[in-house]
Formats: sequence, C-alpha cells, structure tokens
Amino acid sequence: MYDRITDQFGPHITVRTRFAVTGVDPDATGVTVRGAAEELRADLVVAADGIHSTVRGALHPRYRGALYAGYTSYRGLAEVETHEAGGETWGRGRRFGFARLVDGRIYWYATANQPARHRDDLASVRAAFGDWHTPIPAILAATTDLLQHDTHDLALPLAPFAFGHVGLLGDAAHAMTPNLGRGACSAIEDAGALAQHLNAADSVTTALAAYDAERRPATTRLVSASRRVGRLGQVQSPVAGALRDGALAAVGTISSLRRPRGVDTTNSGPNPVG
Repeated sequence: MYDRITDQFGPHITVRTRFAVTGVDPDATGVTVRGAAEELRADLVVAADGIHSTVRGALHPRYRGALYAGYTSYRGLAEVETHEAGGETWGRGRRFGFARLVDGRIYWYATANQPARHRDDLASVRAAFGDWHTPIPAILAATTDLLQHDTHDLALPLAPFAFGHVGLLGDAAHAMTPNLGRGACSAIEDAGALAQHLNAADSVTTALAAYDAERRPATTRLVSASRRVGRLGQVQSPVAGALRDGALAAVGTISSLRRPRGVDTTNSGPNPVG
C-alpha cells in the first residue's frame, strides 16, 4: 500500500508514498485524511495534488474545476542543426515554438485548435506544420517521439485556497495554461508564502487565511492573463488573425521607435505565418 522513507529526513519525519487519498475531513482541531484502507490525522494538510485535485474536489464539490482551453499541445525533442536559438510563431489556430537546450538538442512545442481528447500522431503533426518556415519542418523531421496533452486551466473565480486546516498549493489551487510560463514558478511562490505565514502566525487557520489572501488574488490574475494570451495566439479566423498580426506589428514598430539610439533592435526570431 505504501513505502516508508525516513533515512533522508531524520528519525522524526516519515514520508509515505502510494497512499491513495479518497477524502479529507477538516474540523476545529485538524484534519482526518481518508485512504482506501486507513485514516491519518494531521494538524495541517497541504494539498498539492494537481489540476484534478482530489482534496479540492472534496472541499469544494460545486467548483467546476478543470476547463478545456480549446486547443491541444504537442511537445518533442530533436537533434537538428539550426542557427536559430529559438522563437515562437503564431499561425491560424496553431502555434509553434522551440528553444535550444544546454546539450544542443532542440526542445519544441506546438498547439492546435481541436476538440478535447482527439489524439494525433507525429505524421499528422508534421503534415500540419510542413509548410511553415524553417527550421520548423526540419525540427519535426528529426523528432522521433511525440507527447500530446490537451490544455486546461481552472475555472474562475478560483476556489478558496484555505479550508479549515487544509491549504491548496500549486496546480491544485490555480492551474493555468502554459502561455506565460508561470505555473511552476507560482507553485514555488505558494510554498514560500505559506511557510512565511506559518512561521509568523499564532495558529494554522490564521496562517492559511493570510496565505489565501495573498496568493489567490495574485494567481487569479495570472490564470486570467495566461488564458487571454492563449486565446489571442489561437485565433483561427483569417480576418481576426490579420487584425491581430497587424496590431502586434504596430506595437513592435512603436516599441522600436521609442528605444534609445544605439540599442540593437534586431529580432532574430521567426515571423508569423498565415
């Protein structure tokens, strides 16, 4: 059912794995954590069990939870020669981005508007991006394994992060689309804020209330902003896409005009394609 790990953390700390949580029952003095075959008692439960959090669902059964963003995401690695360090290209209902890793390989990702749970293979992804600018076709040609995951975030308004002696952290609290690259960073910030409030407060419930007051507004803004960026990047209509591209080009022109003379404004990244 579980393993016990104590050596790494000292004799007074036990880490238990393979404990399938089926529910939590917070009360005035602590929390009872229910498993398939036994129960555990705790003064504090920090639920960091992901976007489909069992704990969040038990505490907030009416909360809508994860929502499909309308597009799927592909990822892969390629060993390919390219002089470009990386970039992101926006098309019509699709995006493609890549970056060079420290070992020289290329990490790439792509998105496509489509119904949830529709599975694609590498050949279909290559076909979808086959007429995009270099080095995208070469990167896909050098890829051998494909990861695909539908893109989700959590419904707004977010559920409270504090419920009695239980706190939500990371994706369990505020899962967001990857458009801003802030999901993991926000989880680390959660941990730091929670530790700070636990050290400063005179009770667990006071600490969790302060944690919720600090972190829920901040992460709500990130969830909303990341969702907006994703919707903008996934625009599929040719007319709306042309307006988007024109607006972004104008912003880039204005920005370059405002830069001081002598500043290099060269953009070596790929250009959007239609």
